[in-house]
Amino acid sequence: MAAAEITLKNGAKAPGGAVKAIMINLGELERDDPPGFCELVCISRDPAYQIWGDYTRILRERGLLGGDGQPHDIVRDVVLSAATGDDPLYSLGSPYA
Repeated sequence: MAAAEITLKNGAKAPGGAVKAIMINLGELERDDPPGFCELVCISRDPAYQIWGDYTRILRERGLLGGDGQPHDIVRDVVLSAATGDDPLYSLGSPYA
């Protein structure tokens, strides 16, 4: 049985279970490492953004970035749909349309 697909605010469709898992990861990142959350939002909004310091490694270890230093497509879609605000005052909301 295929996972239920949901629509995100940015129009992307994604498996609901994957979105839930990513949102848990993002919530923990926002709570435990706000600068890391900001770096992820910045790179998700602007692929040319240069991640500061050691955050490429940190975000990779959390499974949010691929080997190319960019967010996985589904992560980018969830971040673009859920993150609100402007640098450095980002917050995490609902990604669901």
